[in-house]
Amino acid sequence: AQRINAIAIRPDMENLLQEFLYKQDTLLDMEEAKITKTSWLTLGKIRDASFREVANVTIIGLRYKDGRFIPMPKGDTTITEGSKLLLIGPSEGIRKVKKLIRKTEQPEEMRNV
Repeated sequence: AQRINAIAIRPDMENLLQEFLYKQDTLLDMEEAKITKTSWLTLGKIRDASFREVANVTIIGLRYKDGRFIPMPKGDTTITEGSKLLLIGPSEGIRKVKKLIRKTEQPEEMRNV
């Protein structure tokens, strides 16, 4: 959380992050994933999305439909329809997470985490 806040306060940190994320040989990617009305995560909590355990992906932000942004949301933060999760992790992991989010029921691999 402190690093995200530092980026907001210090533009040089943002430049460093952009360089790190957008280099061709980087292992990390950062993307948004939209929560649809039919997603199993709609009205769930951040803690229900155990993406780090199943795909090595971390939620670093949540943008609600009304534009409010929560950096490093806590586990009890509610995920609503139309909100977007800001994800960071390997490209393959982010692709997996986006597939998991589109499911209408909680995926089996997420139940025992």
